[in-house]
Amino acid sequence: MIRFGTGDLSALVVEPCDCGRTTPRLPKIMGRSGDAVRVRAMFVHPRQTDEVMSKYKEVANYQLVVDRPADRDEMLMKLEFTSVPDDMKKWGETLSKDFQGTCKVKFDKIEVVSAGTIAKDVRRIVDRRKY
Repeated sequence: MIRFGTGDLSALVVEPCDCGRTTPRLPKIMGRSGDAVRVRAMFVHPRQTDEVMSKYKEVANYQLVVDRPADRDEMLMKLEFTSVPDDMKKWGETLSKDFQGTCKVKFDKIEVVSAGTIAKDVRRIVDRRKY
């Protein structure tokens, strides 16, 4: 297997395997080296999400949560508002289109959270997937 620029962290095991194989191998993926997250075959970078969210002045803070509950990557956009839009459905559709236009993948749901729920210094993209 050849992996280029994915940002995955692993370890190289050089001792022989219990099965008798003697070639070096990667036992498991242990994490990521950067803040970008690969979702549905596309990388989503915090700078991309910042670019999209900067257009929406009514958003005080946000966090994108990536999960994999049933063999499919799902993205939840958590939002804190300075003022909640009057037509949330239309506003959410516009945000979704902007996000997909920039990040090339769309999020699944929006969750509105109360002010102060998302810390200011928290990572913009949180990957909760377990493999």
